[in-house]
Amino acid sequence: MPTPTPDRTPLPGTDDRGRYVYRVPLPNVGVSVMIYAEDYDSLIARGISGSWCWNGRSVVVGSRSGSTRTVARLLLNSPAGHRVHTRNGNNLDLRRDNLIAKPIRRYPRHTFTGRHRPL
Repeated sequence: MPTPTPDRTPLPGTDDRGRYVYRVPLPNVGVSVMIYAEDYDSLIARGISGSWCWNGRSVVVGSRSGSTRTVARLLLNSPAGHRVHTRNGNNLDLRRDNLIAKPIRRYPRHTFTGRHRPL
């Protein structure tokens, strides 16, 4: 495992089901992300940085191009047109069985009918 900066070093442990997990600290907010150890290792093997941040809604990682990507989307290899949601509502729980990719609903654009609401 590559060595991230000291304040971002993943802490090994087990979850309530006995599976090996890492708790990855997010230093900008002082909380940790829970992720299965094999998923974290596969992200690192794919060249994804271990320096993650919280953007207020989700856990993100920077890319070489300067953009950010959500770690949950990277874990599921979610295709375009899908959003990744958590089953338990905790966006810091990135265990694979807690993540689900759902298609984004597209609504038809409102068309102007030429009629206005009376004042």
